[in-house]
Amino acid sequence: LNPDNEILPLMGSKEGIMHITMAFVNPGDEVLIPDPGYPTYTSVTNLVGGIVRKYDLKEEQGWLPDLEALEKSDLSRVKMMWINYPNMPTGTKGTVQLFEKLVAFSRKHSILLCNDNPYSFILNKDYHSILEVDGARDTTLELNSLSKSQNMAGWRIGMVAGHSDYIKEILKVKSNM
Repeated sequence: LNPDNEILPLMGSKEGIMHITMAFVNPGDEVLIPDPGYPTYTSVTNLVGGIVRKYDLKEEQGWLPDLEALEKSDLSRVKMMWINYPNMPTGTKGTVQLFEKLVAFSRKHSILLCNDNPYSFILNKDYHSILEVDGARDTTLELNSLSKSQNMAGWRIGMVAGHSDYIKEILKVKSNM
């Protein structure tokens, strides 16, 4: 990643969730949100007038999204998909294979994929970023934060990483807040 235009510092990743959603979701756009998942994804989507479309994470499927089931549904109004691996509250770790499937899914359906990744340095010693996957930068953003990994709750230090065009759009929102 080029730190000059592909990484945007944030006042915590929660700010990023808001700014990303404001930059890319218009009223009536659908947003895929994991269930169980972080309630902020739903709150922010509602705030900007988006339509929350939950997808189940089930124990019998390893707490992973059922992409085949999603593909059988109408995805034409879906603008964004939130994922969170390592996942909270399940603790399921992200793998390169999972990230490859998710990136392929998002590319196929022109969905902005957002990996909220604050637990990447806590729950495992095998660190992965979804941006490692070939082609991910064209369709994916990744958030991270020092709050969890450095035991700095309240310090509000985070970042979003991705293609410079996405970062420019987020910066338009951030610079006006």
